[in-house]
Amino acid sequence: MKAVFYDWLGANEWLFQGINFFYAPGIQDIWRLLAWLYGWWVAPLIALAICFHYLRVRHQAGAGQLAAMSRIMALLILAFCMIWCALYTAQTVSLWPRPWMVYADVAAISGPLPWHEGFPASAPAMAVMVAGIFWRYANSRVRRGLAAYVALGSVLAMVAGQSWPADIVYGLLTGAAAVWLAQRYYGFAVRQVSS
Repeated sequence: MKAVFYDWLGANEWLFQGINFFYAPGIQDIWRLLAWLYGWWVAPLIALAICFHYLRVRHQAGAGQLAAMSRIMALLILAFCMIWCALYTAQTVSLWPRPWMVYADVAAISGPLPWHEGFPASAPAMAVMVAGIFWRYANSRVRRGLAAYVALGSVLAMVAGQSWPADIVYGLLTGAAAVWLAQRYYGFAVRQVSS
């Protein structure tokens, strides 16, 4: 089961070695610096920004703008909680070795903060969550930025040796699933309140 689900019959390690052809000294320092942003801090910072923006515009904002801000806030909270529970549970149960433990010569010597990072990877899960929630409100330029945000977090996590390709793929799926579930639940709750 592990060979098919996680090792991909050897492809997971082979892909990691190929990606780490681009490894260079200092990459792990860049990833360590960005880990706070990609790992867990973007969603709370966005929530705070929306709160402050709401307090500033609450008297002159239209009903549509206030409804959109409320929807974004609710989706952020719901999806963030789902991701937190899913990732923390899976990472604690799986305990698969990190790339930097296996390939110390091409990977980061130590993991970024927060230290506990594993399967699935939190950086792409959180990045997909943010991108997925804001996608419907973004123009094409902002959507390209959101896609770059997701890609950068995913690539840096692998090049720095913090995550296997499998970690990234399942992290992306976890983030997308959390957004989808949060949207379904929010829609259900709105229908129940309005009925």
